[in-house]
Amino acid sequence: MTDSTNHGKTREEHLREEKLLAMRWHGWASPVGLGVGLVCVGAFWALFTLGLSVLAATPY
Repeated sequence: MTDSTNHGKTREEHLREEKLLAMRWHGWASPVGLGVGLVCVGAFWALFTLGLSVLAATPY
């Protein structure tokens, strides 16, 4: 059944689209995904600089 309100899509197609939209909150472009990405980059940078400082303080 189609009419002008569902733009020619079946109920199953609408439900599939709603599921996809509901799962997009954790993608990299979402605020949550961006926050997780920034935390990961920050943790990597902190460990990298810590490693460099340990190497710099190590006598040869």
